[in-house]
Amino acid sequence: MTQIRDAPSISRSSCGGPWICWEGKSGENTAQSRRRSLPPFPLIHDKGTFDVFYLLRTPEIYVRRIWGLLAPGGMLFLTSCNCTRSELEELFRARESETEQLFEVADELRHKTFKFGGVEGQVVTSLMFRRVGRSIDRSSA
Repeated sequence: MTQIRDAPSISRSSCGGPWICWEGKSGENTAQSRRRSLPPFPLIHDKGTFDVFYLLRTPEIYVRRIWGLLAPGGMLFLTSCNCTRSELEELFRARESETEQLFEVADELRHKTFKFGGVEGQVVTSLMFRRVGRSIDRSSA
């Protein structure tokens, strides 16, 4: 059995099907030509992939990649075990320019809450983001 010691540095040379493959810490896509030939997605559902980028301290790479994969007005349903609503909103509202943002919150799926130390919170956060903004540099998307 092979042990994975440094998961962020592992890469694959090819991917089957229409899936998007991530490679290494930089988040480079191993299927660049395939991605360019795919139509933009109207909806992306994620539970876990964003958290990997967040824990690697590279969430901005994820945000720009997802923005580039979504159709204009497309929706991202994201569940995170590591971020609060306000943290996710800040990360996904990253601005393309001074006047344009990349995503806006469309809705939230509420989960059971708990109290600890006088503060109320949720174990996970699930938000529906809508892609906004007009253009983005495809080389960084």
